[in-house]
This record gives sequence, structure tokens and C-alpha cells, in this order.
Amino acid sequence: MTHPKAGLTLRLMNALIDLSARQLRQAAKLRERIDTLQSELSGLLGGSYSGARTAPSGGGGRRGRRHMSPATKAKLAAIARARWKQAKAQGKKAL
Repeated sequence: MTHPKAGLTLRLMNALIDLSARQLRQAAKLRERIDTLQSELSGLLGGSYSGARTAPSGGGGRRGRRHMSPATKAKLAAIARARWKQAKAQGKKAL
């Protein structure tokens, strides 16, 4: 059984073989520019952007839930309580 992306990879490799040296240089420049822009975007979003070029971690199966430490849960709960307290003080029924 072949990997689902194997056909895509083979087509990309064949396409690269058919390119001229000039086209390869242009493609490399574009790839570098895309990587730079993705890094900038990640910096703006606080590192939450994950580009399509990242390899899946582990065996590629379903990932488990993210776990938060008790301290982080307490901090988030305190922030939520403060937000609700402020909303109630302003007479809002919902945020």
C-alpha cells in the first residue's frame, strides 16, 4: 500500500526535473520568500500559525488533547471571572 501523498510527491519531482535552471532559481526564490512571510506571520500571530510544509508529528494518527497545567487552568479561570465581573458591572447578560 502506498502513501496517499506519494503520487503528489512523484508528480512534483517530475515537474522539477522538467524545469529549466532559470525556473528552478525562480522557484527557490519564491519558496524562500514564502518561508520568510510564514515566519513573519507566525511572529505576528504569536507563533500560532503552522504552515502547510510542517510534517505531522508522531505516527500521523489522531492527536490527543492538549493538557494544561493546574496553574494555567487557574490563571485562565481567573481571567474569565474578571471578564464576567466586568460584563455584569456594565449590565450585560452575555459577552
